[in-house]
Amino acid sequence: MEDQHGDVDASVDHALRPRMSTFSYDAIRKDREADVVEPGVTDGPLDTEVESPAIETPQPQLADVVRERAVVRRFKASERGIRPVFVPSLREDSTRLRLRADALQDQSPEHALQLWREYITLCPRDADAWFAFGQCALMSGLDRQAHRAFQMTIELDETYGLAEAALGFLVEKSGDLLAAKSHYERAVHLRPRCLDMLKELVRVTAALGQAEEAEALRDTLESMANSRSRG
Repeated sequence: MEDQHGDVDASVDHALRPRMSTFSYDAIRKDREADVVEPGVTDGPLDTEVESPAIETPQPQLADVVRERAVVRRFKASERGIRPVFVPSLREDSTRLRLRADALQDQSPEHALQLWREYITLCPRDADAWFAFGQCALMSGLDRQAHRAFQMTIELDETYGLAEAALGFLVEKSGDLLAAKSHYERAVHLRPRCLDMLKELVRVTAALGQAEEAEALRDTLESMANSRSRG
């Protein structure tokens, strides 16, 4: 299931499948060390007056690594003491974090907040994740973090009406009704069929003492509600 705002494919059956690797550089290194003669060691007596030449450490080459890797695969991994290693990819890690955060969002917003924070570190351009992070921060009483998260949501997706409405709620909570009205107006513009957002705009407009505009908005709200009930 791919989220229209997200960066992460949530197809769990494929994304959560671990990848296995049985290749070990340690095994190759041990094989090489078994055949290496220590510098300066010979079968006969040593000439103490002659200094042994320095042996340059060979640099690993891609062709050598590929050749040695092919040799390793000819033997059973168990005979060489190699065990399978499961290495999750960043996509798998981010998918797990997102699924866990979604599951805990309502039950434990504080825990979900930490999971969303870790997920955003991996996928910082996921607007839905920033919005979810803001919701958890808001439920946890962290208004500043919530405000920043909703701003980031809009920076990533200018059409995110829910984030505009959330910012309207936060700035109204701080006492700035004019700014709240601006956010609610943008939210209604982005989601014109959402009655809840229009209700908030009507309420804040009336609270500002703009009676005529509030009345006009109220008429629009009633018309939309009646049309929806008949449909």
